Amino acid sequence: MRDARVTALVAYAAFSVVCAFIPLFNLLAFEFAFVAGIPLSLHAGVLGARGSAGPRALGHLAAACVGLLVPITLNALRVQNCNWLDGAHFFIVLPLTGTVVAYAVGRACAARARTHPVRMFVALWLGSVAWSVGAFVFGPAVDAFHPFLGYYPGSLYDEVITIDLRLWTSRGEDVAFALAAWAWAARSSWQVRAGSTAAACAALAAALTLDVHRPTMRVEAALGGLDLSPGFRLVYPREWSEAQVGALRTELGFVANELDVFFEVRPTEVTSVYLYRTEAEKKRLMGARNVRIAKPWQHAVHLHGVTVGDTVLAHELAHVWSASIAASPHRLSLTPWGLPNMGLIEGVAVAASWDEGVLDAHAWTAAMRRLSVDTPIERLLSPTGFLGTASRAAYTQCGSFVRWLRDTEGTAALATLYRAGGLADTDTARVKAWQDYVDAVEVDAGALALARVRFDRPAIFRKVCAHEIAALRSRAERDLARGRDERALGRLEAWLGHVPGDPEAELMRVEALFRLGRVDDAKRLVETLRGVQGLGLARAARIDEWALDLDTGAASASARPAVANRYAALRDTVFERGALRRLSVKAIATAAGADDPGIFDLLTGGEARRAEGIARVASALPGAPEDAPLTWTMRYLVARDATARDDCASAAPLLERGRVGVAPHWSLAAETARLEAACAFTEGHFAQAATLFASLASRADLPLEGGERDGLRQWARRSRAFEAAAQR
Repeated sequence: MRDARVTALVAYAAFSVVCAFIPLFNLLAFEFAFVAGIPLSLHAGVLGARGSAGPRALGHLAAACVGLLVPITLNALRVQNCNWLDGAHFFIVLPLTGTVVAYAVGRACAARARTHPVRMFVALWLGSVAWSVGAFVFGPAVDAFHPFLGYYPGSLYDEVITIDLRLWTSRGEDVAFALAAWAWAARSSWQVRAGSTAAACAALAAALTLDVHRPTMRVEAALGGLDLSPGFRLVYPREWSEAQVGALRTELGFVANELDVFFEVRPTEVTSVYLYRTEAEKKRLMGARNVRIAKPWQHAVHLHGVTVGDTVLAHELAHVWSASIAASPHRLSLTPWGLPNMGLIEGVAVAASWDEGVLDAHAWTAAMRRLSVDTPIERLLSPTGFLGTASRAAYTQCGSFVRWLRDTEGTAALATLYRAGGLADTDTARVKAWQDYVDAVEVDAGALALARVRFDRPAIFRKVCAHEIAALRSRAERDLARGRDERALGRLEAWLGHVPGDPEAELMRVEALFRLGRVDDAKRLVETLRGVQGLGLARAARIDEWALDLDTGAASASARPAVANRYAALRDTVFERGALRRLSVKAIATAAGADDPGIFDLLTGGEARRAEGIARVASALPGAPEDAPLTWTMRYLVARDATARDDCASAAPLLERGRVGVAPHWSLAAETARLEAACAFTEGHFAQAATLFASLASRADLPLEGGERDGLRQWARRSRAFEAAAQR
């Protein structure tokens, strides 16, 4: 017996040591707890099936737990563990609870099976895994509550994983049913059987209330709305208006036509589109919070926060369209080993939706190659290379390659590659031709600086404390947005305690300090950051902008023109469009001095002061000099705020007047024209919107990038589609 415990201790310690050298599994956190539950639950179930008494089984399993926990805990000496206590909670909720469930089920098998109780338990264990896989394949859920393993989150890109009431309820249900099964199988007293059955029924009722079990009919009942249109089955929140549903119906038709052009085929099956109220509801009902999901083999997509023009709709529907060029029944691009080739699957979606922002995927890839932060396409299209690369960089490069392949060799070549599941050894010339094409794309210095910030970051497997940092960042961003600056500062300091000097956290900390009125602390932090090497031009420009912001409030009237010139000079070094507009407005407001009705405060005060600032600017607008740059800028700010509130009736006259006179900077002129076109679309003047979008896309006097012009042309096509739908 003692030898058996020693064997268990050594075996599990070896398992833990192996995990210590695998990224993401090398610390006591969710991933380690999950994989530890696999051997531990099987071991516990086998012990129970063999009839091992409680004390003996407890000794075996205690030795196993010690073997698991000691090496992975000691590994914190070489691999940072940001929240050991959270990892310990995961170990309790997942593998430790799983051993209780498995042992009870094993004892039930021993009591009921006359022969081969161990085989019976193993069959039940494998059957439960098959059930969870079946729920993923045939149902809406991507995550899984599992009796032995606890919980699998489904999407790799949902980095925030927490132990919530639903998980505790699920584990309570698992334990209750396992104990009830043991009681009935062992023919315990009627009191024990009645009590255990009542507990199991209560746990089931709680689990149903909290949507632990989510068949398709449950998801559709929770949403409540249903719309059938040619090719689509739209499931949406019941309280949505007919106008809102009608607009999305037209948008689906437009996106379908765009995808038809790319794939040169339309699916024959009806596509189900599930639209959720919030990301929290989507997480509860189908398991993915921040990530939108497509299941091509089901011809279904699951989305939240979708509006007309949202590019994520085209991206996810492209996955459904890609089923038409894939083999049955999986409808995916599978490698020869039977694994999904995520590089091709996501690359096709990026290539078909073709909206990566200011630059297109070709230009972003060219920037990555010049910065030497790209990943060889051969690796990205291998079974594991895609997941080992930061998602944004991987998506973009694969999208560029797929788009080039489709445009140069046609959809037949794309379909052949997609079904093959990856590149062949003979594809060297094809890869070289794509690289030459991308390398010929021109990218300016500002775009290179932005690309370094955008793409030079690790994949989740290489991040320090990926889940803990993701949770802290999410909560800090939420606190800043809601004006809870003191709480946000605490979270940022906790983040920096785990990852000292993280530039993203430090910049957010400057903002929190500034909002809290701790200007001197913010200035000291900015000066420290200005001395840090290797931040890149884009982050350095943001730090310089904060330095100017912090000095502007104390600048004398005579010094303000010089500060305004510094804002303008800094603006000329940045590429990101929001920064261009923000710096332009700050330069104008600073130069105006006492005549500025609070524009600078509006831009630096956060959301809490936004409404007050806009009201001050709007009240000063009627008496402002007609042709002054400040007046033009005031009209722009008031109109932009009105469009954000869907008040295009108030914004339209101001936007039209933006065409009169000279805009203080081309970025403001371009945004004003875009907002005018967007307002025409919102107000239902689709023909006018099409003309305005097309005109802006073709303006040679504005240095718009290819991605921007592509997006404007698509909006012009969308406007014409909505005009045609309105006339039917």
